[in-house]
Amino acid sequence: DKITDQFENMLRILVSLVFGFHLVVDVRGNDCPHSWVDGSFVEMGCIMLNANSTMNWEEANMYCNTSHNARLVEIRMPEQLEFLQMELEMLEEHDGKKDWWTSGTDVGREGIWYWASSLTLVPDFVWSPGNSDNGIKYNCLYLDAGSFMAYDVPCPNAGLYPICQIK
Repeated sequence: DKITDQFENMLRILVSLVFGFHLVVDVRGNDCPHSWVDGSFVEMGCIMLNANSTMNWEEANMYCNTSHNARLVEIRMPEQLEFLQMELEMLEEHDGKKDWWTSGTDVGREGIWYWASSLTLVPDFVWSPGNSDNGIKYNCLYLDAGSFMAYDVPCPNAGLYPICQIK
């Protein structure tokens, strides 16, 4: 149930904080691959935060797909954004600030943001206030270091890290 899921997540967070590093604790038969985070309690499936390799948006898409049979992450509910923000904050404390790719784009539909992995619309709550459309060359959505809210950026920008998802 939801209370048990929340307790298990808080336990994982507590263990991570006590030991001072990001640790995936298997407290309920995690079905995710090794080093992936179980986000099933917020309907995200398994999440992998690649904090080792920067890439542009297309490379990030290919990396998730070909290396992990996954896709770049999509965020459909506020609880999913909160979950990702919590995971990224813990990682930031250990590894420093990083910007993160999602599957959001408005390529071919200027100003109409959608998740490339499912073609569903990107909800408004993911955006940092006033940052949903910086022009025709800004076609890819990323989560900004620190706030972990969405901004748009040119897709060829390198230097961002992928968040892969298996649902």
